[in-house]
Amino acid sequence: MSLLISLTELSAGSAGYYVYANTRRSTSRLPHYHDYFQISYVAKGALQHRQGTDCARLQAGEAFIIPPGFVHQVQPEHPATLQYNLAFSEELFSSDFLQSGAFRFLQELRSHYDSGAVQLQLRPVQWQSEILEMLMQCLLRQQTVPCAPELSAAPGLVGSIVSILAQCYYDSTESQPWSSRDNLHMLRRCVAYVDAHFTEDLSPDSLSRQFAISRSVLCSAFHQRTGLSLHRYISQKRIQQAQLLIRTQENMPLSEIAAQVGYEDSSTFYRNFRKLTGISPAQYRKLCAK
Repeated sequence: MSLLISLTELSAGSAGYYVYANTRRSTSRLPHYHDYFQISYVAKGALQHRQGTDCARLQAGEAFIIPPGFVHQVQPEHPATLQYNLAFSEELFSSDFLQSGAFRFLQELRSHYDSGAVQLQLRPVQWQSEILEMLMQCLLRQQTVPCAPELSAAPGLVGSIVSILAQCYYDSTESQPWSSRDNLHMLRRCVAYVDAHFTEDLSPDSLSRQFAISRSVLCSAFHQRTGLSLHRYISQKRIQQAQLLIRTQENMPLSEIAAQVGYEDSSTFYRNFRKLTGISPAQYRKLCAK
């Protein structure tokens, strides 16, 4: 039989979150589940995370994220193990965060964890681990500071931790728990973002992190929807904008036009312009002047 642990049983349950370090709870060693999300980050030592007969060993710098209802057990391997634990409910977040890819990651984690389609154990890279530990320490400090809920930094800190873990998840696995409809909705937002920011430095990696979708799924779905690779789509948008500027800004130098549409060097601009139009920017300007 599994035990239910409620957020209201924890000392700061009314705040929508609770964070603690190195507290040896006897219930954690027994099969149990929560009515809240739990994130555990191992800063030192190691622990065993069990689900039934399955066991995962987490070492320093690694984390796991548990959705509500997930039956598990946690056993530190050594008394010196330093483990940060964060419990939080969805009610903690503002309406802005509820529209984010990180929050959708939580929702899909909740609905798909029992299908085996998600990875609960995460191995952040060094910079992610350093930020996670720093954010946990900030939360511990914030928890001791009496303040009005609207002044608390906790929602932003917890949201940042979730965002880091979402990045880590999609960087490390090709698993994609979203439904097709959710993928389509996110892809529409991604295409709209590219349309509005094509003059900026966009890459598959940066977009996959921003929209919380794996790089391979992003590239494949983007090509399916637009008929073009992401790189080709951005190049086409830039050259189309360059053509408009050449037609309407007769005295603007071509080097300035190249910079305005997102090219750091004129040679790449000239090469892509000729590749997509068949003529050079200078030749295009002469044709427009006739």
